[in-house]
Formats: sequence, C-alpha cells, structure tokens
Amino acid sequence: MKKGLTALAAVLLISAVAVEASAWTRIRIGWPDDDPKSVRMEIDGTGRMGVAYGQQAYPDQLKYLMCDEECFLATQWSSVLVDYIEVDRYYDSSSLRMDQEGNPRIAYYDQTNQDLKFATCDSQCELSANWTKVFVDFEGDVGQGVSLHLDEEDNPRILYFDNDQPDTRFAYCDGDCHHPNDWDSFAVDVLGGQGTLFAARLPGGAFRAAYRTRVANRLRYVSCESGCTDPAGWTASTIDLDYGEAADPTIAWDSLGRPHLYYESAYYGPLYYATCNGDCHDVNDWEVALIDDRNTYDHSIALTPEGYPRLVYHANGNLHFALCDEDCGDPISWTTLVVAGWEMGHSDIEQVRLFLTPEGYPRIAFSASDPVGSGLVVASCDRDCADPADWNTPTPAYGHPTYYYPILELDHEGRPLILAQDPAAEFALILDCADQDLDRTSADPRCGSLDCDDDSSDDPPACETCECGDPYCGACARCRNIWSSDYLLDGIDSNCDGEECFIATAALGSGREPQLEILRQFRDRVLKKTGAGRVLVDAYYAYSPPIAAFVRERPAMRAVVRVVLAPVVGLATLVLAIST
Repeated sequence: MKKGLTALAAVLLISAVAVEASAWTRIRIGWPDDDPKSVRMEIDGTGRMGVAYGQQAYPDQLKYLMCDEECFLATQWSSVLVDYIEVDRYYDSSSLRMDQEGNPRIAYYDQTNQDLKFATCDSQCELSANWTKVFVDFEGDVGQGVSLHLDEEDNPRILYFDNDQPDTRFAYCDGDCHHPNDWDSFAVDVLGGQGTLFAARLPGGAFRAAYRTRVANRLRYVSCESGCTDPAGWTASTIDLDYGEAADPTIAWDSLGRPHLYYESAYYGPLYYATCNGDCHDVNDWEVALIDDRNTYDHSIALTPEGYPRLVYHANGNLHFALCDEDCGDPISWTTLVVAGWEMGHSDIEQVRLFLTPEGYPRIAFSASDPVGSGLVVASCDRDCADPADWNTPTPAYGHPTYYYPILELDHEGRPLILAQDPAAEFALILDCADQDLDRTSADPRCGSLDCDDDSSDDPPACETCECGDPYCGACARCRNIWSSDYLLDGIDSNCDGEECFIATAALGSGREPQLEILRQFRDRVLKKTGAGRVLVDAYYAYSPPIAAFVRERPAMRAVVRVVLAPVVGLATLVLAIST
C-alpha cells in the first residue's frame, strides 16, 4: 500500500523548487570528480581569483583553477595541471598567494617525495608548460604546515614544518627562484610543531607565527622583528597558558601583529580566548578569558577593523556566536548567543566558516540539515549582533544536496562569496545578490545582467526592468537566457526568485504556500530516497521551467493546475505520515 501511494503521488507530483527562496546564486567553476583537498583561494586587487588544490586521481595532481577577467562567468574559468604530486588531505599542504600583478605563487608539500616545492606562472597560466616548479627543501620529510608570504618586492618567504628533526623552518629567495640554489632555509624553532601553522607577515618584514608542539599540545610562539633572513633575528618561546593544553588552536592577527588565540582546554573541552599586549614571549603578557565551559568544537575566528574578536563555535548541538568590544581578557566582557542549531531547526552542522564584511558585520557559512533536507546555509547580521533579534534568519545559500568545505571570502569590493564543493566533488562559486539593484539594465555582473533587445525577442517590454517575483519573471528569464546561459542554475534561471520559476509556484502564485512545503518534504524524504524517484525529480527539473512560464502567463491554466495539485498534495501528506 505504501509503495503504491508513493508511486501514484510521484506520477502526479508537480514538485517544488530545488532551491528555496534566496538571493544567492551559483556559478559552476570546477569539474566533477576532482575530489579536491587542501584547497586554497586567493583574490587579487582587480577581482581575479585563483584556487589551488590537490586532486585525488591517478596519478595524484596539484591543480590550479583560475579566471581571466569576468570571474563571475562560468566560461571564463579554466583548470591547469601544475604538478604530478600527492597533496596531503589532512594537513596544510599548500599555500597560495598572488603577486602585485596577479600572478599565482604556490608553496606546497609534495607528499609523494616528502619535499617542499614552489610553483610560479607569469603568463598564460592555463597552460601547464608555463608553470615553473622548483624544490625548495628536500632534506628529509619537510613541507607540512606550509605558509607562504610575499614581501614588498614579491620575494617569497615560507614557514613550514620539518617532520624528521623536528623543526619549524623558514625558507626564502631573493632571485628568480627557479632553481634550488636560489633558495636558503634554516630552523627558527628546534622544538617544531604539528597541525596548523598560523603565521602573519607585517609591513617592514616582521613575522609572527604560532602552533602546537608535538608533545603535550603546548603552544609555541615565534617571531622576527627585522633581519628575518638571519636565524639570529628569530625568537621562539613556549607559552604555558592557564586552563589546559591549548588544544586545537585557531588564531587571527590584528593590524598590529597581535595574536588573538582561540583554543580548547583539551580536545572538545571548554573554550578559551587569549590575547597578548606585550612581546608575547612571556606568559605574563597574555590575558585569558573563559568563553564557554561546555564541550566545544568546530571553531572559527575573525577580527573587526578595530581588532575586536568575533568567534563561532559548537556547543550542545547549537552554533554559537561570541563577541567582545573591550577588555576581552575579562570573561564578563563577552556576549554569546545561538545563531543556528537545534533551536532553529538545523542539525548536523559542520564545516563552519566565519568572515566579516569591511564594516565588521559577520557572515557565517556552514553545511547543515534542516526539516526539509541538507544544504549550505548562511547566517548574517548587519547590526550590533549581540542580540538574537539582530540576526537574519539563517537561509540556504544553496541547498539540497549538501555542499562541503565552504570557504567564505569577500571579493575585491567587499562583497561576500562562497567557494564550496558538491557531492560530485565539483567546485561552485555561490554569490550573494541580496543587495543588488534588480533593475537588470544595471545589475551587479556577479549576479547577471539583463540587456535585452526587444526587437529580437518576443518577450514583453517589461523584460528590461524585470524584478524577481513579478508576473513577467519567466519572460525575463527567457530573454536573459538568450543573452547568456552561464548563470543558469540547474535549469533554473538565477535571475528569478527560484520559487517563482516552477510549475507549482506558477500556479499558486507564491513560493511560500503550505502546499509547496508538503511537496518539498515529499521530494526530499520520499522521492530522493529511491533511484526511480531521483530520476523523476531530475527529469522534472529539466523540463519544468518552460512549462512553468507557460502556466504563469495563463490564468485559466493556473486554475487547472491548482485543481490537479489538490489530490497530489493530499497523497503526499498521507505518504509522509506513513513513512514517518
């Protein structure tokens, strides 16, 4: 009986949209089955982007994903093989920087040979032959925890771990850097480290770095104020902070080079914040504040333009946001609140990333499950952010299926974007178009532009000033798709509010009707659980948009579809109740 009802409802189903109402849109920039690891993203001052990553293949590869000029056109992206090497998935195995002309520089750990290498390209970087690779350090097992920096003249400086000694090492080059003899290296800390190496380079050539030791998870702090190509210029110290081992630390550096450290007293233990107001090599220079005494994990930290910390972490199944604007070494100066989790209908939150706008407003990207399904979710706030009422309801940036390993960044004009990976290991840029002018004659190029010639289109004149959600949205989408198909979103035109572009929403007139929520749940909880159901859903996505446009413009057809929908919704409700 249950299978019969499911099949009948599936045959009659006119599904809801694949993407909930959202101002976010997606541009595919990668290819299936890349299975990326150790992903690094960089944006130069002109808006060009680069992505370095290791590909799980045979043989394994280091690849670089780049755009020409229009980084928000899918056709402008290309991928190039940089090196045939294995990149470690679990350590910081690559570091990407762009020089002042936007040319990529990659320092990376060659896990195949256990060496530190450096790759450069200065023109036509979509061609593998134009990349130069050089061994920087090849004595023993060297190169994990790699952190690349460029000085004022674009000379490379690299901090990394030596797993054999163990040491923390510094490598530098002031020539063309294309031959191993152009490079020098030395140990800056003979105790070495493990895990993530957090490093910062300051104007004038100063360096700061911190990491965990291999023994007892003790915090090591190293710095150099000047003369950093001389081992004598470096100082290293163990900082025995109170309240534990400084397990799983996360560090952000303010404009003065001061560390803002965020750590657990033990793995999955209470959470602490520490900062330093002196030279940081004396433990007495550090102030420590307890943020949360519960078991915590999955941390991310960012600093406002004034240098005040903003933290995100898990505790008791919820995602918490913590902030402080003065005397942050005092626990009573901190405010914490829940921004996502069980209390808000999200579960299985993971891969959390925090970023701040130039004004200091938080954007939090994470993968989560909700009552309907899984997806990439963004929580944001544009006020004081110390009160839950200040926060916008977390919304799907792109959902169903889950997108993994999000990297949340701001582009060269301070606008948010997310680099994420879908289950097919395909990269996508996910862009926030919420604040864009919806007069499509002057839209943000990231979110598409509508520049239609009415003389060559059957669309109504309203096409030129279409706003998402208006009766001519479908017509505008057709006109716009003639101009470009790069902004298509799995067959849904991203110029439209996604929920206005499918048959059921066309008939009901709104993407927020209760009937649509039932159909969405039926799609995700029933149809997508079977192979036949997934085929049906995929076919619907492929053929529904033009039918939806036809229905939307004909009131009589909308009335017919509403009549047909009534028994479908009833059957879907019954099947959901039985399956539950």
